[in-house]
Amino acid sequence: MSDSMSAEEYQAYLRTLQPGKPGGARKSRPAPLAPAGGAVPASDYLALVKQSTPARQLEHLMQVEVVREFRKKYPAYERLLFAIPNGAKLTMRYTAEGEPYSPERIRLVAEGLTAGVLDLMLAVPRQGYHGLFLELKVKPNRPSAEQLDMITRFGSQGYYCSVAYTADLALLVLDDYLALPPWTNVYSAPD
Repeated sequence: MSDSMSAEEYQAYLRTLQPGKPGGARKSRPAPLAPAGGAVPASDYLALVKQSTPARQLEHLMQVEVVREFRKKYPAYERLLFAIPNGAKLTMRYTAEGEPYSPERIRLVAEGLTAGVLDLMLAVPRQGYHGLFLELKVKPNRPSAEQLDMITRFGSQGYYCSVAYTADLALLVLDDYLALPPWTNVYSAPD
């Protein structure tokens, strides 16, 4: 399967997801993970869905694990590591002509949604870095051209950037970053 598709291929794919459109049956939904009336404990959640799960979902699970473990290990910084939900799945609607659009995307772009921004940011300065941006990928996925561009832009502005392919590697990056000496820059507001 290719990483990109033509506009025609994308339109055909969207029709397969749109109920009631000619040639497009609704795709079946996966079975729920939780038993009826009960919730799956977070510790079991990862194990239940790791098998035969699309890479995008695996990246989600990796990010959940990284954030959970980081917050346990560094409670003083727990609110300073946060997600930037650029890759959020948005609801699609259709015009009278059958063209897809997303009202949420239109709103988010107007608010500043920017392609290529990395998954996590740690807003803790260390040894000359303003903070850390971290992108999580599951092999064989690689950072997109937009993500590579943002890594360059963030790096040129004094941010530490990294890409991690496992939760363990992501946690090592975070550990190594926080092991750097604190940055003692004193902020003063402009007059």
